[in-house]
Parts: sequence; C-alpha cells; structure tokens
Amino acid sequence: MIWNNYIGTDYLIPSEICEHIINVGENKLNSKFGASTKDEFRIDQAVPFLESFASYRNHKSYDLVQEAISNSIDNFMDNFGIGRADRESYFHNEHKFQKSKADGGFFSWHYETQGDFFKKINRRFVWMLYLNTVEKGGKTQFFKSKDEDIIEIKPEVGKLVFWPAGETHWHRSAPDLKETKYILTGWVLR
Repeated sequence: MIWNNYIGTDYLIPSEICEHIINVGENKLNSKFGASTKDEFRIDQAVPFLESFASYRNHKSYDLVQEAISNSIDNFMDNFGIGRADRESYFHNEHKFQKSKADGGFFSWHYETQGDFFKKINRRFVWMLYLNTVEKGGKTQFFKSKDEDIIEIKPEVGKLVFWPAGETHWHRSAPDLKETKYILTGWVLR
C-alpha cells in the first residue's frame, strides 16, 4: 500500500469482481432496496449493508474485499507504529454500495466522525473501493488543514483507499463528476 498523509491506496480487487459488485448493487437499486439522497451536500443512490444479500456475501467478492480491508488495517498499524496488541478489537462490517451519476456525489467537505452520533460509534478508519474508472471528474479530494494542498485520488477500478476517520481527514467527491461513478465503502470500528 502506498501512503500519502496517512491515506493509503492500493490496487487489490480485480475488475471482474468489481463488475460483479456493480451488478449486485444495481440489481438491489432496481429492486428498491436502496435509497436516493439529493440535498445541498450530496446526490447519490446507496444500498447500505450490501453484505446482507446472499448474491454478494456468498460470492468470492465479499471475501476478497474483507481480506483487503483487514490487510489495510494491518498495514496502517505496521507503518504508523500503532502495534497489533489489540488488533482483535477493530472490526468492519458494513459494505455500502454507492452510485453517483453526472453532477452527483458527496461533494460537501466532511469527515467520518462528524456529529455526536458518529463519535459514539467509534469509527476509526474509512475504506473505499472504486468499482469503475472515471475519466471525467469525481476525484476524491482530501485536505488536513487549510495550509496544505489538496490531495486528489482518481477513481480507478479495483483501487482501495484507506484513511483515518477523524477530523484530520476532511474529504469530498470533487463536484465536477461527468459520468457514473460506483464505489463500495465502509468503516472500521473499535
């Protein structure tokens, strides 16, 4: 995994697995299992807890994603001196499928522990898997402070991005998306 300001990226998931996840997510959206959000912060469709559906959970895609997340946690701990003594206390369970069409996405700056509710559930890390390559806009942007340059990550099929959930990692989807973008995302809790 390559690290830049505690943001890790790696190409871990084969494109055919990503295509399977898109197909499962689209099927669930078409079957009305998902929800649409359209407000001043975001425009997208999502299927939370994709792992609750056998078509995903019982396919090798679920195991590959779970393994990639576990490896990312271990890699982070090894690279940043956290140590693995209490590794068993970190867990990840929700796989949230998201689809953003042109001019959509979560384009408001935010971090994953923002608000009292999210502070209580102990989100420690965030992971995001790009399920397709996007050529026109929609990069994930990060900044740690107003004095730093923005870090941009291009959505490329199979790339897993992993970062701390707290206020050190404000992020958003750049508001210039011009094609459909698919991701699978979730959190590591403790």
